[in-house]
Amino acid sequence: MDLFISIFNRPEYVTRSLDSLLASFDVIKPRIIITDDASTDPEIDNLIKKFKKSYPNTVIEKNVINGGIPYGKLTTIKTYVVVPEYRHTHFLICDSDMIYKKGWVEILLNLYAETGAPLITGFNTLSNRHHITEEFKNYYIKESIGGCNLLVDTTFYTASPFFESKSWDYHMCERAHAEHGVGVVCSKPSLVDHIGVEGYWDKKEYYDSAVDF
Repeated sequence: MDLFISIFNRPEYVTRSLDSLLASFDVIKPRIIITDDASTDPEIDNLIKKFKKSYPNTVIEKNVINGGIPYGKLTTIKTYVVVPEYRHTHFLICDSDMIYKKGWVEILLNLYAETGAPLITGFNTLSNRHHITEEFKNYYIKESIGGCNLLVDTTFYTASPFFESKSWDYHMCERAHAEHGVGVVCSKPSLVDHIGVEGYWDKKEYYDSAVDF
């Protein structure tokens, strides 16, 4: 399994996020593909290289020009996932300002096995943009979710790769609902949390944080 992260500056968040990610793996240890989206802070390069030393199964991609949100991550995902020889049944998308609970990858995969939903997240945001439609013992069904933490079914993705727009994640949830009757399955409780406050959507009324991390 591959885990995709796109990074642009903000070393104070990246440090905490990568340290948390490194400590979070249990049995499954995915290949991590980090895209440096043309960061201008030299500390980012040092942090990524340090992480690779600690976790050798890391691939580093560098964008010459900053693609911004979400193009920096979507371009890298397309490069890997749409090629015919890509064999993984799922891949993970994470933002560079997330923190994680131990074993989160296994729990998301178990939720996929239980529900068959093509989009699974460990992030139950406080934002009122993403409504809960059903509640079960160990997960919620939500209309939509931000793309900061997603387990994605590869077959679902390759049938119609993500829209290259700032609302790509919302479009994917719409499609999942239309094709599978479920927008996104969200773990209960949250397995990841969002620590950054300088992202694209992090205006006061939109700040995303997990309600039950």
